[in-house]
Amino acid sequence: MNRGPKLEIRSRIDGAWYDGDLILEGNLVRVHFSGYSRDDDEVWRICAVQDKRSIIGTEKVRLRSRQFQDQECSSIKEGTEICAILRTDEFIKYYDAVLIKVKRTPHIHGVCFCSFQVAWKGGPREGQKAYLKCGDICVLRLNKEVLYRHPVIKMLTDLAGRNPKTRLSRVEQTRKMEKR
Repeated sequence: MNRGPKLEIRSRIDGAWYDGDLILEGNLVRVHFSGYSRDDDEVWRICAVQDKRSIIGTEKVRLRSRQFQDQECSSIKEGTEICAILRTDEFIKYYDAVLIKVKRTPHIHGVCFCSFQVAWKGGPREGQKAYLKCGDICVLRLNKEVLYRHPVIKMLTDLAGRNPKTRLSRVEQTRKMEKR
């Protein structure tokens, strides 16, 4: 595994966010999701990276979100983008949402009992609203300077800055590898 900032990566299978890492393997990037087997890994062809925005921030890779803390309740504002737990009978997964409203209630012994109304920005309930508790919310960490310290992210963003002919040659190299 790479030594760099801890990442969360959006799965192209279900659109959910998972803790994981990126591993460079020739002209491919293996996406390994923490706690899952190698059989669950996804593989990206490097040539698919068109520009920095397609891999960083809210597209595919970002710094690992951190758990929202009870004492932060008073500072969260409507319109804040978050990553939150979506619980169904079949699964528990993390998807992006936006905070619509906070129903504030007294905290007891420092524990937040407020209710947070969100609108899902992804996943099977995209566009729908839900009420969440403090423990269901993660705060996004969008510091791109720290993200760029990850060795594979740095390589991908450097590659994205190259001219289209360079990317095309990477496409051809990848195709040749796939034919072997």
